Amino acid sequence: HSTNPSGQNQHKDCHKSFLCCTANKPLIGCFSAPKGDHKVADLLREYHRWNISDRKLLSKLLQAEHGIKMSEATVAHRRRELGLFCSCLTATQLPEVTKCQLVLDQLADDPSGHRGLRVVKELIVNKTGVMLPHKYIRDQMMLQEPKGFMACQPTSKKLSQKPLV
Repeated sequence: HSTNPSGQNQHKDCHKSFLCCTANKPLIGCFSAPKGDHKVADLLREYHRWNISDRKLLSKLLQAEHGIKMSEATVAHRRRELGLFCSCLTATQLPEVTKCQLVLDQLADDPSGHRGLRVVKELIVNKTGVMLPHKYIRDQMMLQEPKGFMACQPTSKKLSQKPLV
């Protein structure tokens, strides 16, 4: 004899997500993802490649774009299980030589020096999947290309650009 024969409890989405995942039917509407769901893992990896690591934002994006209800804490647990860490933790785990080489590779790909800090950071994440802190990349760029930062100063002389036509 069960005191709850319908299976309804205070977790309103648990029963529905279990039925959808076991029936192998298309998921319609909002559902909470079970722990071993490969779709959620792929989405979290994709967001990591897009340099999105804020768990609040990830929770909102999963809800809005894919209809997946996940609390911020669950997002953080899943990212940890998948080995998707933020830039500060990645920076402490990587050797200094490796981090410096990642930045130098991106600077070598841009001989004209037009790529800014944000672009370099995004390219490192896209090509290697490694997130480095903004401050670390900025410091390395200042060491390697100080002229690029001097040209961006408000007091520096600006080059006027004229149309070629």
